[in-house]
Amino acid sequence: MYYSIEQTVYVPGDKIDLNLNSKVSSDPRLLVLDYHNVTDLFNPEELTEILKNLKIPVIILSYVGSTTITRINTHAEVLDYKLPGWLCFQKKETADPGSKGHFLGILKEQGFRPILFDDSEDNIMSALAADCDARLITSRDDVKVEVGKLL
Repeated sequence: MYYSIEQTVYVPGDKIDLNLNSKVSSDPRLLVLDYHNVTDLFNPEELTEILKNLKIPVIILSYVGSTTITRINTHAEVLDYKLPGWLCFQKKETADPGSKGHFLGILKEQGFRPILFDDSEDNIMSALAADCDARLITSRDDVKVEVGKLL
C-alpha cells in the first residue's frame, strides 16, 4: 500500500498511476527523489532552479511510518514542492511490497526507468533489488552533481 499525496488517498501497488503529462516517451527516465535529506536539503525555489533544465519527470517518494506525526508533516511539506509525491511504509533492503524498491519496480513495469536519489543505503539496496538505478546522496552538492549527469 502506498499513499498519493496529491490525491490524498491510499493506493494499492497494482493501482499506482503517476498521471504524468509526459508519459513514457523516447526517454523513459524518471527521477525519484527521497524527501528527507534529499529534497528537503533545498527550499522549493532552490529545487525548482536545480531541476529547471531537466527534461524528464520528477516525483518525490518518501518512507514514513504509517501512523506517525512524520507522515502528517511530510504530507504537508511535500505539497510545497509542487511535484507529485508518494509515501511508502516499509523500509527494506529488498523489493518487498510497500518498499521503495517495490514501488520503483511497478514504475519499471509501466515502462519508466526510475532513478532513485536517496540518502539511505537500505533504500538504495531496495531499488537495486528491483533492478532500478539508484544514487546515494549525502549532501546538497551530490544532488546538484547527479542532476547535472541527467541533463
